[in-house]
Amino acid sequence: MDERASFGLWLKQRRKALRFTQEDLAERISCSGAMVRKIEAGERVASQQMADLLAESFGVIACERTAFVQFARGLLSSDAAKRELWQTLHTVQAHPTNLTAPLTALIGREQELERLHDLLLLGNDRLFTLTGPPGIGKTRLSLEVGVELLDHFEDGVFFVGLASVVDPDLVASAIAEALSIPDTGSDSPLSNLRLSLSNKDMLLLLDNFEQVLDASPVVIELLGACPNLKVLATSREALHVHGEQQFPVPALATVDSANLPPIETLGSVPALALFTERARAVKPDFVLTEENAGAVAAICARLDGLPLAIELAAARIRLFSPQEIQPRLDSRLSMLTGGPRNLPARQRTLRAAIDWSYHLLNEEEQTLFARMGVFVGGCTLSAAEVICNGGDLAGGDVPTGSRRDLLLDVGEGVTSLLDKSLLKRVEGVDGESRFTMLEMLREYAVGCVEESGETGVIGRLHAEYFLVLAEDAEPELRGPNQVDWLKRIEQEHDNMRAALRWAETNNETALGLRLALALWWFCVIDGHINEARRWLEGPLAQEGTEPSLRAKALHVAGQAAWVGGDFVQADLYLEQSLALYRDITDPLGAGRTLRIIANLARDRGDYLKSRSYYEQSLAIMNEVGNAEGIALVLISMGENARCENDYGAARSLYERSLGISRDVGSKHIVAVCLFNLGLVEHHKGQAALAEELFKESLQLHSELREKFCVAECLFGLGGVARSEMQLDRAVRLLAAADVLFRLTGLQLNRIDRQVNEYELAQVRKLVDQPTFERLWAEGQALTMEQAIQYALQEI
Repeated sequence: MDERASFGLWLKQRRKALRFTQEDLAERISCSGAMVRKIEAGERVASQQMADLLAESFGVIACERTAFVQFARGLLSSDAAKRELWQTLHTVQAHPTNLTAPLTALIGREQELERLHDLLLLGNDRLFTLTGPPGIGKTRLSLEVGVELLDHFEDGVFFVGLASVVDPDLVASAIAEALSIPDTGSDSPLSNLRLSLSNKDMLLLLDNFEQVLDASPVVIELLGACPNLKVLATSREALHVHGEQQFPVPALATVDSANLPPIETLGSVPALALFTERARAVKPDFVLTEENAGAVAAICARLDGLPLAIELAAARIRLFSPQEIQPRLDSRLSMLTGGPRNLPARQRTLRAAIDWSYHLLNEEEQTLFARMGVFVGGCTLSAAEVICNGGDLAGGDVPTGSRRDLLLDVGEGVTSLLDKSLLKRVEGVDGESRFTMLEMLREYAVGCVEESGETGVIGRLHAEYFLVLAEDAEPELRGPNQVDWLKRIEQEHDNMRAALRWAETNNETALGLRLALALWWFCVIDGHINEARRWLEGPLAQEGTEPSLRAKALHVAGQAAWVGGDFVQADLYLEQSLALYRDITDPLGAGRTLRIIANLARDRGDYLKSRSYYEQSLAIMNEVGNAEGIALVLISMGENARCENDYGAARSLYERSLGISRDVGSKHIVAVCLFNLGLVEHHKGQAALAEELFKESLQLHSELREKFCVAECLFGLGGVARSEMQLDRAVRLLAAADVLFRLTGLQLNRIDRQVNEYELAQVRKLVDQPTFERLWAEGQALTMEQAIQYALQEI
């Protein structure tokens, strides 16, 4: 049992409070002094008779007698003792307080409680501030701390609610009123407090201090005059005074609904435990099951692990199942209403809680907060400065009530919103600061922008900013700095999607196409082919796009359709692209499109046609002097030769491409060449050389984080392992590759698909079914990083 709620500790403290010696108490309960010492030390528990006599000696009230006897006999858990023995554990005679018994258990805050206990009891600091956004549970946590530490402060723990106090000059009076210190009229409330508390060993809980921050000197003066006084404040914003220790209250831990742990352990996940407990309050038979666990986990994640939001969602269990609640959370703020009536109004709905914080901001802070809602997944300070500064919003009609002419110091404003827990700083790529909002705060901010009439102009600035970033990244994603730029674009992927949605909604066809094209190679690497195709096909259905932009978009859309296995649509797009490139006399564009058309013909088995197109493409690339294009065409020609079983020609073409790509410095093309040379050597039965080539290719592709190419290398190494009769290794590698292939959404070409099907069939012949299924499951459970590490191991 938790020492803070153990019966022995309580008995010792209560005995001393009543000025009983151990012998005095022993006489009252008909036992020896030695027995009392053992009970207080936790070495023995009281008998039924002793427990009854203790209840009588300490005046335990009738309604708590049964629970008290269980407590004394070691039959009541610490949590149950704290809930069921409020008056017994915390009598006014022992330790004065105005706290009342908690109506519900605090869930998921064990680490925070332990840390706060240590800070308040073991350290020398005396002012602590719990900070965090609306609904994070600052007040509830402070109350629990007060309840658990009541026995550690001789003169008690007192709660001072400041929610209704708007004048900082009235804070001292509010504290005096909570402590029942009379107003004598002769001295100021602060003077009275200093005199009354000068020798008190006391903990003050000052709740909702954010609206009276100018009263911080009152707290400092009290602490200076009262050496045994400690203060635990709750505030959306820190007090920013000397000696203050900030304690940011985190959200409750959630779990990925797509990767749930076993149902037996889900109840220990704090957010899910809170949802379950509060759901049972309105529907006593509610339990987490295999059927509803995924929905509950998704609800808690969508609500950012915010306790107030989770409690409000759980209250809906009376009307809806978790599976029904989940889709209704698209509009969180309207869904999450109807909290308990005994809570303050601002805590009964999430919107009210956020309203409370928003209306404490000044006009500049409100404007910046609203504009920051345009960012999805956070932003850098430089992005916020470009998009949110009113000085950049000039031009166009200014809607009635708009604040577009309001100039903002964004850096100062971001700092202020951080202080007020409305933004959170996280570390981004290369340690650069990023600023994020809880999704519910962002939803509220978006509503504020809509009300101000700034949605269109802020949306355009956001889309244009991320278009510039994406177009800067496009060439870099194929160059030596690919990994660094890939990380940057991954970090901004949600913002890129938001910009694409804005372009689509506002019929900004050219902007949408440019952004989708700039992101194409990122989508190939990161496995978003279907998404890329969707963003391209929408604008392509519109007329009036500038010819060169449309030609490139048709080329990329055709490539996306080809790698996705939709050959009919690929044909249509690519032929239109080629015609446009020829019309506008763009030989490089035509040469690139001819290569993809050739790939399409090859995958259909028309090798004669594909060879003709490859030769046309190669001639153009030589004419314009595009080395990278030459290297890519040579690889494709090698694929064509391999499909025709001319492995000698294929090897020669791959080696020519490898030499050019090394000169160009393209790690991607080098890695592709090495992989294809590995296929040739594996076909010839040169297992050791094939393995070496596959591993070298795998190392490069893993550095570039290219999932599909990593999958190809894993499958190649699985084939080598099969040929060497390393069957366990072969099955695991083939299984890991299968997972990655499916994740990318890319299709293997016809010949490679046949090779892979052959390798899998051979392994199945060599391994019995139960063993195969076990090894396959082990391989599929590997992450990409684990699979790469396993594949590169020396056997």
